[in-house]
Amino acid sequence: MGILTISRKFGDSLITEEAVLQALELMTRGQDGTVWIRAVMLREKVARLIGQPVEKMGDTQWIGHILKRLHLLDEAGRKRGMDGITYAVKSSDVIDMMRRYDVPIVYKSP
Repeated sequence: MGILTISRKFGDSLITEEAVLQALELMTRGQDGTVWIRAVMLREKVARLIGQPVEKMGDTQWIGHILKRLHLLDEAGRKRGMDGITYAVKSSDVIDMMRRYDVPIVYKSP
């Protein structure tokens, strides 16, 4: 798993930066430039990757903390709307972080 850390524990599941990076890579795959990703959708993708029900994942606040810790987010890359928070993510930055921390790419989307 490289040097990434366990971010937060939800019941029996452990959410890691690795799972977030893998989910982001799947969500931005094949897209150039900045991609706006809803926190709710990212939470759902992470839940599927780790095999947990979305209901056990809690609110989406932890997503912003992980994105910031991985240097994938700045204040200009966040929008608050009626349907929740949306984050601006560059697929090239996600791939770069995955390479740095030796995170494997998921080839089959859960």
